[in-house]
Amino acid sequence: MRRLKNGGIHIGSLVLFIVGIVLIVGGFILYTGNCLSGCYEDFMRAEADYRECEKNAGQMQDGSDALTAYMRHFAVTGDGAYLDSYFAEADSGRREQAQENLHATEDETAIFIQAKKESDQLMDMEYHAARLVLAAQDTAQEDLPRRLQDYSLTEAEAGLASEQLFQQALLLMFGQEYQLLKDSIDNDLAAFSDAVLARESREVQETAERLERLIWMQRAGIGAVIVVILLFGALTYRQIAVALQRYVKAITDNMQMEEDGVYELRYLARTYNARDKSRTEEEQRLREKAEHDALTELVNRGTFEMLLKNKIESRGKDAGAFLLVDVDIFKEINDSYGHAVGDAVLKRVAEVLVDNFKDRDIIARFGGDEFAVWLTNLDREYGSFIEQRIGDINRQLLRTQDDLPPVTLSVGGAFSREGDSFEAVYKRADDMLYAVKKKGRRGCMVDMN
Repeated sequence: MRRLKNGGIHIGSLVLFIVGIVLIVGGFILYTGNCLSGCYEDFMRAEADYRECEKNAGQMQDGSDALTAYMRHFAVTGDGAYLDSYFAEADSGRREQAQENLHATEDETAIFIQAKKESDQLMDMEYHAARLVLAAQDTAQEDLPRRLQDYSLTEAEAGLASEQLFQQALLLMFGQEYQLLKDSIDNDLAAFSDAVLARESREVQETAERLERLIWMQRAGIGAVIVVILLFGALTYRQIAVALQRYVKAITDNMQMEEDGVYELRYLARTYNARDKSRTEEEQRLREKAEHDALTELVNRGTFEMLLKNKIESRGKDAGAFLLVDVDIFKEINDSYGHAVGDAVLKRVAEVLVDNFKDRDIIARFGGDEFAVWLTNLDREYGSFIEQRIGDINRQLLRTQDDLPPVTLSVGGAFSREGDSFEAVYKRADDMLYAVKKKGRRGCMVDMN
């Protein structure tokens, strides 16, 4: 990294060094991340395969169990609805779909196929039982279900009585041969699940070992990068970190920056220190002028409306009270005493308003002889208090001071409501102010609604 004559490191060299480190680290992490992603996909595939095999085994088991249950109910009750449900299940192809959707090894598939064959053998026994029950019920050949029309009984069975046919069907469905075949299916499906689980466990174990190796590789790479970065940080700490800390403290304390660090930071300090202080002062003066009334130093109407809109919209119901204040017969004071005295009266009104309300309240001059006050966090219970306070202010203004003529105020007020707007509150207060003037001025009326 290139150093300047003053001992500072050029930040361009620093950036190139960091870019090189980032490219190396990025390539390494990209490689290991891709490998880790492959391991994750292997995990997900193994889990998906196992779930699919379990689903298919369950589907085969459920289908076989459903066929057994329907046929046993039919053999016991002779109710044709169970026979209909049996053939509906047989025609659904649930067991066949389970076999078609199978994703397993050759040995696992062989076990599954053996279970399917045994299930088909059970179906043959179930057809036999169904045919016996239908014969016991004297069902005509043409009324037999399609699958049973070609299924014939032996001559011995054909000669049995109805009750004996029922007994034969029950022995067939609940006999030892049937149950052994049923148990064999259950054992085959359990063996299939165990085989799949064992295979997936081996694959997961292999993937886990590969994943562990990749994680250690990534840790080693990141550790090497950390060492390089620490060494680099030790070299550049004095030139950048310390200088920036001093610069931040200088900015926070609003002080001049001491030139220190790399070239670019020194240049930054010189630029910052060379700012035109007069421009800052001018900006402050213009801001104050834009937000405040020049005569009374109160906030002006624009600032007041902006602050009040925010309060009303953010606080909602019972946010406060708005007062619209008008100096009575101010035009006559101007005409009789001159504009200089009129300005002095306005300044005294502003001072009295400030003295009689809290710091958290907002007082503004709207222009001319009109003022406004926002009383923060004041609910309707204080309506009479507002009227009393305006009465006190009027009595104070009636006492002459500094050879100024006595004046009085007419005030209309309104409390804000939930969902209110500045315009709505202003309208209600203005209506109250009009009512006060109509009654002869010098007073206060507050809309309590």
